[in-house]
Amino acid sequence: MEQRQKIRIRIDGVELPMAVGSADEEKLYRDAASHINKRILSVKQKYPTVPSEKYYTAIVMLELATKGVSISNNTSVEPYKKSISELSKEIADALGE
Repeated sequence: MEQRQKIRIRIDGVELPMAVGSADEEKLYRDAASHINKRILSVKQKYPTVPSEKYYTAIVMLELATKGVSISNNTSVEPYKKSISELSKEIADALGE
């Protein structure tokens, strides 16, 4: 069973306990938290008169989710399938199969 290390990540003043399985995963979480904190700060500077602090987090969540959905919708494996098929045929032809 994989041993997980407990870490704490702070986002907009909120401390979140997390469990990570590797140094790479910890770095990923810390980099993501840093990115989120920078975006929240930027939104706070851009919209200083929002009615509540929670709006800043909601705006950043919406931005990041929109970006994630957009990337997900634009990711297709079809071009790769075609390339692999063509390469497989070339390899088979070269081997005389």
